[in-house]
Amino acid sequence: MPSEDLIVSLLKHRRLFLDELARLSGLSRHVLLEKLRELDDLIEIHGEEVVVREVFKLLEHGLEKGLEIGKLSSLVDWKEFEKLSSEVFSLHGYETINNVSIFSPQRLQVDVVAINASTGLSFVVDCKHWSASSKSRLAQAASSHYERTVRLSKMVPQAIPKYPLLKKTRFLIPLLVTLLTPSLRSHRNVLIVSIRELNNVLREAYYVLEEFNIKPIPVVK
Repeated sequence: MPSEDLIVSLLKHRRLFLDELARLSGLSRHVLLEKLRELDDLIEIHGEEVVVREVFKLLEHGLEKGLEIGKLSSLVDWKEFEKLSSEVFSLHGYETINNVSIFSPQRLQVDVVAINASTGLSFVVDCKHWSASSKSRLAQAASSHYERTVRLSKMVPQAIPKYPLLKKTRFLIPLLVTLLTPSLRSHRNVLIVSIRELNNVLREAYYVLEEFNIKPIPVVK
């Protein structure tokens, strides 16, 4: 299995020389080349240079191997952060739709909708790849996201032709996912958790929603 330091170094730098990668990962050149062969479909080696070809697949690989989500998420940009958040939901059996965009009867955009097909309980996710966030900033983002989720609950019938998975939704939970541990845990019926906490939250979803008094928003159909 490729070492954690190797995967972290590849994600952080994306393009670097073999000797530099060996130093950063703490591996001998011989062992490094063996480890890189295990990542053959995710990287390319051009002479002495290693280039990451599939950033998100490398993130998925790190998740599957048990690397800490918070560390991985700090090495990616906001678009990759959204994909990583979606992948965490997928690992828990949710069906996900990324970058939901609706233009009629009004314009609406959502980063991720994660649907539990068996219960119809769905998370409407706004991803905040912020390096810092105050309580007031989080509260403002949560208020906006609550209003967005309420609008989505009324627009599902119009959105189903474009996003058929939305047929499986019955209730919507507005959720902010942040890069860092949030200073505010809920606001205006919006749950706020960090990406590193998301696994545990999904394992205990009903308990967490009850603890923070988050009320599911019924979908109008």
